[in-house]
Amino acid sequence: MVMFDHMIVPLDRARINSTAAVAARAFADDPMFTFIFPAADQRPRLLRRFFAAGLRYGVLFGRVDTTDDGAGTALWLTPGQTDITPGRMIRSGMALLPLTLGMGAFRRFLAFVSYGDRVHSELMREPHWYLLNLAVD
Repeated sequence: MVMFDHMIVPLDRARINSTAAVAARAFADDPMFTFIFPAADQRPRLLRRFFAAGLRYGVLFGRVDTTDDGAGTALWLTPGQTDITPGRMIRSGMALLPLTLGMGAFRRFLAFVSYGDRVHSELMREPHWYLLNLAVD
């Protein structure tokens, strides 16, 4: 039997960078991210930037849960707030991703997620919780 003795807590803004590093390690060999960031030597740094921007967005406009030891994180968009808007992207720093990740990586990211975004908007018409990211170290 496995015992889990950690508390689930809201992510504090001061822990965004360390939590982004956890997510970067969790997704280092993920096929989507090896497509977006093909250079293995640059991938850890770019993934940390990518996840830090997403976590800032989640802290500001959604909900980010983590464990008290920082080993896991879940980034949620809350019911009625599942659209990532340009204004919120600017406020969270996500709008800078084309510059911080590189235009090629950003274009590959958009190409990859455009299908999922389209299906999501077509199928999910009711307010709902949207799990944008789940990572465990």
